[in-house]
Amino acid sequence: MGNRRVNSITYGAIICALVGALLLVNRQMAGFLDVYLFWIIPLPVIVYAIKFGTRQACIMAIAMLMTSLITTGFQITTIFYAFGAILAGLIYGYGINHGRSATFLIFSVVLISLVMAILTTFIFSAAFGYDVAKEIAYVTEYMTEFLNNAGISPENSAYSQFLNPTTMFQIYVISVVLTSLMEGVLVHMLAYMVLRRLKMTLPPMKPIATIYAPWWVKLFVFVAFFAFMAAKFTNITQYDNIITPLLVVAQCLCFFFGYILMITLAAGILRDRRKVMLVSLACVLLFFITAQILVYVGIFDIYSGFRKRLVERGMSNAQQNG
Repeated sequence: MGNRRVNSITYGAIICALVGALLLVNRQMAGFLDVYLFWIIPLPVIVYAIKFGTRQACIMAIAMLMTSLITTGFQITTIFYAFGAILAGLIYGYGINHGRSATFLIFSVVLISLVMAILTTFIFSAAFGYDVAKEIAYVTEYMTEFLNNAGISPENSAYSQFLNPTTMFQIYVISVVLTSLMEGVLVHMLAYMVLRRLKMTLPPMKPIATIYAPWWVKLFVFVAFFAFMAAKFTNITQYDNIITPLLVVAQCLCFFFGYILMITLAAGILRDRRKVMLVSLACVLLFFITAQILVYVGIFDIYSGFRKRLVERGMSNAQQNG
């Protein structure tokens, strides 16, 4: 018992020192590493939580947060990113210790990343130095200038629909959501590789076909689409800045589950991994054509339970056939 306590203190001190050194380097680089903190800091927290338990990890997390306050010079952006990364590592480690599913592990990181992005980019953007309107205006101006240099009239071309403020704002929100999703998957994969290397408890790697929409996704999608339709029929526009991001997030979730259903159907029909990969790659390359279709397919998948019955039937047939 005594050796374990000494080891926990020693390991915790080493991890805090390493994170403090990373944040100090980041400070010298004027915050250049801020965007990478969410990929790096959760990993030692996850390892510590698995080795010594979630309660000891919480104590170490407090020490890490205090270290970040000292080494960053109270820079609010870096401290906030470090706090979010530490929290993601704690929840992920808790999930592994309690045998939670891969869906829980991935979406816990995605949810924290998404909440951080919304707080820093939209709600408290002024405190973190973000101005979405200026960024969208800059991108629109850059794209317009690029089209003009290419001899294309932005007003009369097919690109004109993408250059209006509403569409650009939706694209911006989509990029934020996809970034959070990418961070969740990346942290999950990195944690798997690190824990496998250390021969520790591995997070479950769930087949993509068995990832089903939890109840909160169903509720969120319903509320987002209901709010959008209600605002459209009542011509109320003062809440568009709130409804539009929620709708885009809901569409991204629907697209994700629609994509899974499409891949599952392709795998059942084609029965050839290379052909399935070609179909999935074609959907990505033809995103602007398939996106809206897969959103509707995703709505069907979220609320129907069709894919779950399809997978269970396939597993049952496979067991009967040996």
